[in-house]
Amino acid sequence: MALFAVVFGSIELTFFTANLAKVTHGGWLTLLIAIVLFTVLLTWRRGAGLVTARRTEREGPLRDFIDTLHATNIPWVPGTAVFPHHPNKETTPLALRANVAHNHAREL
Repeated sequence: MALFAVVFGSIELTFFTANLAKVTHGGWLTLLIAIVLFTVLLTWRRGAGLVTARRTEREGPLRDFIDTLHATNIPWVPGTAVFPHHPNKETTPLALRANVAHNHAREL
């Protein structure tokens, strides 16, 4: 295993030193673009994780919401409503919560 690492490392070191001279002749632009893209994508991923965590916290458990609906006797109204939701079946869609809070009714 150590022999493989030494052989592979020496080949990679050779390519690295051969291409190092190209950085001053325009290769810096490619490296700059790669660093910017890496930073943007890393920030995007971190932000998506934070938004998902906060949204899950605000949505609350679906079972608790349904129990609240049954306990408060909110009236049923005719019609059908569709509330798009991300693929988590354990939380309540925010649009459903807002609809019940605003209209004080739920659809059949």
